[in-house]
Amino acid sequence: MKGTISDIASEDPRFTTLVALVEQAGLTGELDSDTKYTVFAPTNAAFEKLDPELVSKLKSGEANDKLTAILKAHVVEGETLSSDIANGEMNVATLAGSDVAVTKTDDSVMIDNATVVAADIQASNGVIHAVDTVIMPDDES
Repeated sequence: MKGTISDIASEDPRFTTLVALVEQAGLTGELDSDTKYTVFAPTNAAFEKLDPELVSKLKSGEANDKLTAILKAHVVEGETLSSDIANGEMNVATLAGSDVAVTKTDDSVMIDNATVVAADIQASNGVIHAVDTVIMPDDES
């Protein structure tokens, strides 16, 4: 039996920053639930591209509303494998209430300006796609 999205992310060394921030925001329970989610999970390298001051604020807990909005901008309800995405562009609603543009070509999938670097990491309650850039919700960029 596969673990939940939360379990699998916790065991993957590429997602240590993400896992710490999900815990900081108190969202671990949502990613452990039976609800199916697709998570576009920023790698540690994705967080390293952000302003270090912002990352420090997010980790400290002084910007939890912003942190929650950023994290929820990476989560879509339902389970979507890369093979389920048709070539072209479509908008999908995130848990943050904002839309992200999903663009697929023959050799890549992009979510806004983030490229999927590892697709279809399956969990018992959905799927993780690792991305190389943190997606900022519309009102946070």
